[in-house]
Amino acid sequence: MITVCIATPVSLLREGLLRVLNQERGILVTATALSGEEVLRSCRAGHPEVLLLDIALPGRSSASLLRRLRQRGCDAAILLFGALTSEIADDMRRLDVQGLLSSVDDSEEFVRAVHRVRDGEVFLSAEVERSIVGVATTPSVVSRVEKLLTPTEMQILRALAENRTSREIAAGMFISYRTVQKHRANMARKLNLNGRNALLTFALRHFAPHS
Repeated sequence: MITVCIATPVSLLREGLLRVLNQERGILVTATALSGEEVLRSCRAGHPEVLLLDIALPGRSSASLLRRLRQRGCDAAILLFGALTSEIADDMRRLDVQGLLSSVDDSEEFVRAVHRVRDGEVFLSAEVERSIVGVATTPSVVSRVEKLLTPTEMQILRALAENRTSREIAAGMFISYRTVQKHRANMARKLNLNGRNALLTFALRHFAPHS
């Protein structure tokens, strides 16, 4: 059972997410919060497993709240949602979030996101992906990356740019999940990318099919 805390001051949104998530098999909302201070009181090591955090939550900035949560031992996977800008999306590594959702995403997208981040994957909704990919790449970037990475690594990078998970990539390439993860770590090292989401953000920015 995936335990979830919903943190948003918007009562209609909070009640809607509470109803949808509790109806989903394998998910249980164990706490709700209206402010940053309530989030801090609700979250501790091992509970909840996923935190749905509204970027407009009153009390303190998202970055400050996330730092306090980690300092207090909260190891929940963080799903940040709301009126996101491209600057916020680019700050994913600094904010240490596992997923980003837009304020216009529907409830089914939230359900998918909870499952994905609980499995250790990074999740970007289609709306957020479009905001990240909105920056044009250059041929020089593509050429440099193709020289640094092996053909297998390039195949994985392009699959990441389609927002596919490591498990989906492994199945499509007939290799193990662990092998994909090892390739991802090597690629991040070669490209000098640091942080949980850095490689995915890079792939979406420079190698998405419609970029």
